[in-house]
Amino acid sequence: MSLIVKPTRFSTSVSGTPPGFLYLVRGDDDRIVRWRDEHVNGLKIKAQLEAEGAFHRSREVTIKGKRGIQYIAETEIVLDRSAKRKVDGRSVFVPGDPLTLRLVMAKVVDPVTGNELSTWYLLTNVPADVSASVVALWYYWRWNIESYFKLMKSGGQELEHWQQESGLAILKRLLVSSMACAVVWGLQGNASAESQAFQAVLVRLSGRRLRRGRSPTPGLLLVGLFVFLRIFDFLDHINFDLSQIAHLKTTLGKLMPALLKDV
Repeated sequence: MSLIVKPTRFSTSVSGTPPGFLYLVRGDDDRIVRWRDEHVNGLKIKAQLEAEGAFHRSREVTIKGKRGIQYIAETEIVLDRSAKRKVDGRSVFVPGDPLTLRLVMAKVVDPVTGNELSTWYLLTNVPADVSASVVALWYYWRWNIESYFKLMKSGGQELEHWQQESGLAILKRLLVSSMACAVVWGLQGNASAESQAFQAVLVRLSGRRLRRGRSPTPGLLLVGLFVFLRIFDFLDHINFDLSQIAHLKTTLGKLMPALLKDV
């Protein structure tokens, strides 16, 4: 058996999955499903499970740069409404057999304020011998993978604009870029005062503004890191001779005086 893990809507993704596959997809809180002999949305199911005390603590996680506690609840639902697909540019309903699936709800709560940081509505046909906690962990890993892709496509990497022409050259650049991502994630996971100060430097070097009280994103830190490395490379090239920097500043003042008005 193969497992498909998708961060997508569950009406079309489930109905379009090849037979014989196990799947795990993320759904919307307003999707109508059949639960306990009535048609309700995910929000109502969540509220009822919370009232019944069905959620249990699973693990500590990090989401959107914040630490949180993940709580898990599980129930069984039925998808019995027609899916929608695009046919010749129009949305049409596609009927199918009802699907009985496991609905795993994973909510992340701030351990200090108690505020809910995120809630995932996960649908799967994975057998019951795989716990709901493990199912939620699988999707949590997928979220990290998606975050990695986002960093590679933006965050100073711009993978889709690379111009290497050989597989080996692309591999080398992928390895270097992946190492940079790992460095940034390691920096984010370090709660020391030294790490926080260095992150503040990278934020400033990135040239981007950060809202007060918000933690810097990996993409922002990555942009700042590349600027820092370029500066360090330049300083190394001139043997850290600050007099050369002063000379360059004087030259700049002669050639482009307007640039140094506020410096």
